[in-house]
Order: sequence, then C-alpha cells, then structure tokens
Amino acid sequence: MIVKHEIANKGEKPLLVWIEPWAEQYSVPPGSELELAFAGPYDDPVFYTAAEEEGLVFTCGWAGSTFEATLDGHRATPNRD
Repeated sequence: MIVKHEIANKGEKPLLVWIEPWAEQYSVPPGSELELAFAGPYDDPVFYTAAEEEGLVFTCGWAGSTFEATLDGHRATPNRD
C-alpha cells in the first residue's frame, strides 16, 4: 500500500516537517511543497499529521512502513542539524 501526503508551505517563513519514527526533518521554503510517499504492508495504516506549533508539522508513518520525500518534484534531502 502507498499513501501520499502533500504539505504545502503557504506562509512567509520556512516550515519544518518532522517525520517519525525515522526522526528525520525537512525544511520547506515558502511557496514550496513537500510530498511524502509512505509504503508498507498494511491494509489499514495508522498515519497522521498534526501542527504542533506555528512553523512545525509533525507527521508519522506506521509500523513497518518506509517513505520517500520530494520537494517541488525533486528528491528531498533531510536536514542534518
């Protein structure tokens, strides 16, 4: 099963997207869109996104899943901070 999720930054400041359980984070510049494609063996995945505070989005895949991230159509690289 593949579940795609798009996160668009319509604000004026960079948006931080935190992805669990991998503890990876991506910075999404204003006017950009991050697409996450989660894949895994389950028919009913547990998947959610919550805005924890302004400028931060917390996203979680499900047990046994993997994901790929693209930023504006190009493979995204996680922040290394």
